[in-house]
Amino acid sequence: MNKMLNYFGVENEAFTGGTTEDLIEALNNGDRVIVAVDSGEYWDNEAFWEDWFDPYGADHAIEVIGYDTETDCVIVNDSGNPDGCGEMIPRDVFEDAWEDSDNYMIVCP
Repeated sequence: MNKMLNYFGVENEAFTGGTTEDLIEALNNGDRVIVAVDSGEYWDNEAFWEDWFDPYGADHAIEVIGYDTETDCVIVNDSGNPDGCGEMIPRDVFEDAWEDSDNYMIVCP
């Protein structure tokens, strides 16, 4: 993903091992954040089977746009879901889906 951003001249930093706190910090700095996730873990609740058979099954990218401390949810824009603009994903579900990419994230200042 970051190669495409580089090609179009979008400044970015890509890395693995990100944390939810890293996401929150980047958002608080006004940065844009893209993460790779296993979409089936929050679209279809396939966490058990997908983790068992394919623990590194990230297949989708989403933009993280916020974090709701009251509900403990990560707020995302998900182009793979018709209702995905501002979708709220519980933190534990999000972290499980994100973990399948080794917590890959791209930060665009």
